[in-house]
Amino acid sequence: MGEIQKQGISNSIIIMIGAVIGAFNVMFLFPRILPEAYFGLTRVLVELTYIILQFGLVGGNSAIVRFWSRVPDGNQLFRYVAKYSLLFAGVVLMALILFKGVIIGAYVEKSPLIVEHYNGVYVLFLAGLIFELFAAASTGMLKTQMPIFLKEVAIRVYVTLLILLYYFKFIQEGIFIDLFVLGYVLISIVILFFVLTRKNVLRKSDNSELPSQSKKDVFRFRIANFFNGFSSGIVNRLDVIMIASLVSSSIVTNDGLTSVAIYSIALYTSTLIEIPSRGMFAISSPVISKFWAEDKLEEITSVYKKSSINLFAIALLLFSLLSLNVDGLLSFLKESFIAAKPVILILGFAKVFNMLLGVNNIILSTSKHYLIGTYTMVGLIALTFLLNYWLIPIYGINGAAIGSLVSLVVYNLVSLFFLWFKYNIQPFAWNTLKILLIAILAYYVTSFIRIDNVYISIIVKTTAFSILYLFPMYLFNISEYINGIVDKTLARVFKKG
Repeated sequence: MGEIQKQGISNSIIIMIGAVIGAFNVMFLFPRILPEAYFGLTRVLVELTYIILQFGLVGGNSAIVRFWSRVPDGNQLFRYVAKYSLLFAGVVLMALILFKGVIIGAYVEKSPLIVEHYNGVYVLFLAGLIFELFAAASTGMLKTQMPIFLKEVAIRVYVTLLILLYYFKFIQEGIFIDLFVLGYVLISIVILFFVLTRKNVLRKSDNSELPSQSKKDVFRFRIANFFNGFSSGIVNRLDVIMIASLVSSSIVTNDGLTSVAIYSIALYTSTLIEIPSRGMFAISSPVISKFWAEDKLEEITSVYKKSSINLFAIALLLFSLLSLNVDGLLSFLKESFIAAKPVILILGFAKVFNMLLGVNNIILSTSKHYLIGTYTMVGLIALTFLLNYWLIPIYGINGAAIGSLVSLVVYNLVSLFFLWFKYNIQPFAWNTLKILLIAILAYYVTSFIRIDNVYISIIVKTTAFSILYLFPMYLFNISEYINGIVDKTLARVFKKG
């Protein structure tokens, strides 16, 4: 797993930097500077656009990653995929215009700001289409750092600057939203030029068409992956979309976009647990796809087990630190944001479970049985919608978190058991149990720490748990990921010294 681990660690470092910037924005700047409703609006615009974007991509970005190493020429593949994506995008834009009244009608009462800035969805949709297609080409070439940097770091630095411009009264709320949308246009332009300067995917050659069989394979995969990607997008984002229109004012002091803002704080905080997986998933997808093409099941099994151990180890570390310090962290925000605590813990547990199963969903989605994952995710559309429709009016943002947890667990279990019975591979090992026991013991000891000063409490608890958890993990070499980060960090420190 050399190449995966190398780029996985590199990508994770980039993502961690972006996460710090994002946490600064979400946990400090947004709640203190921008009105809560406008913060919620940025989340709804992004999440709503992501779901709509799946209809334009129709699995095209995933198809580029999957087939890049399986076709004679990546240029041919990109042009074939992009051509139809542009066609689908045109249809989607027409639908967004024709059904504008229906879409915004759901938000008129609870979230009228969405109605005012609905046109931003058009721009975000086109920018997202360009970014995802060219980012997929970059990933296919195993150049994963640039798209991750743009998506995780660059856009967040840009948003930080926008918030500061608003704080110093250079711009008002409406201009802030317009410039926020513009940021996604800018990163799309950057990734486009990045790919073109390394491999001219738009250049035509004498043999500019994909072989007929490759076209059929790509088409079948795109259709299946469309349902998979669309379903996944709904499972991960439908909560935000539905909160804006269904949340009950009896659960929190504000409804609509204000509740979205509170939920977004919890969602982003819990998402920090997924940071290490993003870098590993980005490089794992094309590599595992190549292993399938070469019929290397042993290598896939090795990646499966190592990804589970490494991601579970770091996920438990982050979730434990978050759980130990959640009260202290929320004390820095307005009183209304205290409602985010149970959501943070529920979603945090969901992220840990997801990390426990490693790259199982990638293994399934890149195999010849990818339709199994597709059928499962399509079924979860109905499950997620029904759970949210039932739970959000009753429990508000807590209900949305429970719905997300159930959906994620069901999907992962289906993937786990299918791979287990079909290929006799599963991610668990004795080290999995060791990690859990070490985490429980370290958490139990640290939980006895009681310090009134919030700042000192966070520092002491974080330091105590980290030592109690990481020392035995490193000593017994349980996780390559953790040992790799520690060794790399120590090497740099001693090199500078």
